[in-house]
Amino acid sequence: TFQRPLSLKGSMDRIQVPADMRLELFAEDPNIGKPIAMTWDTRGRCWVASTFDYPHGITPDSVGNDKITICEDTDGDGKADKFTTFADKLNIPTGLCFVDGGLMVAQPPNFLFLKDTNGDDIADVREKRFEGMWGIGDTHAQASNLHYGYDNWLYGAVGYSGFKGNLNGKNLEFRQGTYRFKADGSQIEFLHQFSNNTWGQGYNSAGDQFGGTANNAPIFYGGIPQTAFGASKGMSAKKINVVSEAHPITENFRQVDVMGGYTAAAGASFIYSEQLPPRMQGMAMVCEPTMKLVSLFKIVSSGAGYKALDAMNLFASSDEWTSPVYA
Repeated sequence: TFQRPLSLKGSMDRIQVPADMRLELFAEDPNIGKPIAMTWDTRGRCWVASTFDYPHGITPDSVGNDKITICEDTDGDGKADKFTTFADKLNIPTGLCFVDGGLMVAQPPNFLFLKDTNGDDIADVREKRFEGMWGIGDTHAQASNLHYGYDNWLYGAVGYSGFKGNLNGKNLEFRQGTYRFKADGSQIEFLHQFSNNTWGQGYNSAGDQFGGTANNAPIFYGGIPQTAFGASKGMSAKKINVVSEAHPITENFRQVDVMGGYTAAAGASFIYSEQLPPRMQGMAMVCEPTMKLVSLFKIVSSGAGYKALDAMNLFASSDEWTSPVYA
C-alpha cells in the first residue's frame, strides 16, 4: 500500500527523538520545500536551499525552479515567521556556505558566489566559480556539503560525478571524496579518497576531517591528505564505523542495496551545541534518508585515528515521506 502525505502534525507525531529532547517546528511548506542543505548566520537566521528540480530536472543553462530562502524568527518564539528569497532560478543547489560577505553555493556544473550589496537580503551579485568543472552525470553523486574550514579554505564532498578541469595550467580530476578550495576559485585540492558515492563532509573541534559514503560506509576518517603523499599511494581515508546496521522504527522502507544498513548515508556533522545534551557533545550525526532517520556515532580515539561507535538515533520517523538528508 502507498502512504499518502500526512498533515504536519501527523508527520511530527510519527517522529521519535530521545526522551530528554523535544521536536519543534521551525519552518514548513510553502515557505520552504524539499530542503537539501542549510546554514545559520550570525543573526540566528536559517538559510535553506530548496530544490524542487532534484533529482531529474537538471537544465542545460543551470536556470531552474530552485531557491535559497532566509528564514527568520522575528518574535523569539522559536519558529520562523519571516521568509526572504535570497536567490531564485537556481537548478539543484546542493551546498551553501558563508564567505566574503556572501554565500558560496554548490550547483554543478558550476559553483556560484552570491552576494547582497544593498542590504535588501536579495542577491544582486552572481558569479561563477570552477565553471563547467563539476560533473552532472548523476545528480545524487554531485558536489555537496560545503563548509568553512579553520584554515580559511572552504571544504566539500563530491560523489562519482566528480570534478574535471584545468586550473592554473594544470589538469585536475577526482571523484568520490572530499576537497578544499579558495573562495575566489583560484585553488582546489583533493584531500581524501573514499570508496564510493559521497554526500558528506565534516570536522571535529580539532579540525580532523571526516565524511561519509552512500554504500555501507556512513563515516570515514581522513588522515594525512592526498596533497601530502600523492594519489598513487592509494586511499587517504579509512572507514571507521564499527556497526553497519541502521536502526529504523518502521519496516516500511525501500532499499536496493546494503539492505538494513546505510545505502544513502549523508553528512558527517559534529555536535557542539549547548542546546543538546552533554552526552552528545562531539558525536557525529549521519542522515539515512531511506531509513527515515539521523544516526549518532560516538567518535573515540583508536591508534593514530578514530573509530565510530554506534550511538543509536537522534531522530527516527515512521512517516514514509520523511527523508532527512542534512543535519
